[in-house]
Amino acid sequence: MILSSCSSQNRGKKNDLKFNHLYVVVDAEIYNQFLTNDFVQNEFANSDMGMPNFQKIDNTAKTFYIRGENTYLELMGPENKFKEPVGAIGIGFSWDTQLPFTYNINDYLKVGKNNPPKFETFEFPWDFHDHKTVWYQASYTKAKSNNLSTWYSFYNPAFLSDLFKKNYTQYSNKDYLSKAYNPKKLLTDLVAVNLSCTKLDFDKIVNELKYLDSKIILKNGSSVTYQFQKFQLTIAPNNSASTSNVESITFKTKNTQSNNMIIEKIKIKNNDSKSIWEFH
Repeated sequence: MILSSCSSQNRGKKNDLKFNHLYVVVDAEIYNQFLTNDFVQNEFANSDMGMPNFQKIDNTAKTFYIRGENTYLELMGPENKFKEPVGAIGIGFSWDTQLPFTYNINDYLKVGKNNPPKFETFEFPWDFHDHKTVWYQASYTKAKSNNLSTWYSFYNPAFLSDLFKKNYTQYSNKDYLSKAYNPKKLLTDLVAVNLSCTKLDFDKIVNELKYLDSKIILKNGSSVTYQFQKFQLTIAPNNSASTSNVESITFKTKNTQSNNMIIEKIKIKNNDSKSIWEFH
C-alpha cells in the first residue's frame, strides 16, 4: 500500500477523530457473570463473538462484543485469544474513510507544533480464505504503559465490501456495526468513559490528542475531558497508581427505566435514558 502525503486532502475535516471502541479485560468471576447475566445478554444489547459472522455468544466465548449503533465495548476474560492480561484497557479511535484507501496519520498531525510524538503504523489484513484484505491501518506511540493502549485507525471500505458482499466506497463504524447492532434493544451507544490514569498514561494520551488537534472541553481539577462527536473521554492522573483503571462507562439507552444491579465489582445504574457501569 502506498501512503501519500497529500492523500487526505479534500476528504473532509481532518479533526473529525471519533471514538471507535473500548476493550477491558476482567477477571474470570466478573466475566462469567456478564456471560450469563440475563439483562446484559438479552435486554441490554446485541452481544456476539465477533467476525466474520457476529455469532451469538455461548458459554465457550472468551471475548464478547456489546454493540451500539456507532460504538462498541469489547469485554474479555482472562483466557482471551489476544493473550491480554486481566486489567488491560484499550481505547480505539478512528476516522471515517473513503476510497482510494491511501491514508497517512502524519497528514492528521497538527501543523506548527514542535516535536510531535512518533507514531508507529501497521496494517491488519483479514483472511477471507481465498484472499486477504486489509481491514485497517492503525497507528500508536511507543510511550510506556503498564496496561493502557491507545491507537488511531483508518478502516478500509474494501473490507466492508468483502465482508458484507456489497459495494462500499466509504467506511464508518456505523456501517461496520449495521449487521450487529439491534435497534430494538436498550443500548444506543457508548457516550462516556472515565479513566483514572497513571501519570505516564495521562501524559501519553494528552500528548497524542494534542497533536491530533483534539480539544479539551472541560478541566476539573487535574482531570480533563475531550469531546468526540457524542462521546466524552475524561481522564484524571493518579500519581501514586501503578496501573490505569476504568472508573465508569456510560451508555445511552432508549428508555428511562430505573433499576440497579451489581455484577461482582461493577455496579450498574439504569436511569434517565442512561446505563452507568461503575468499576470498583
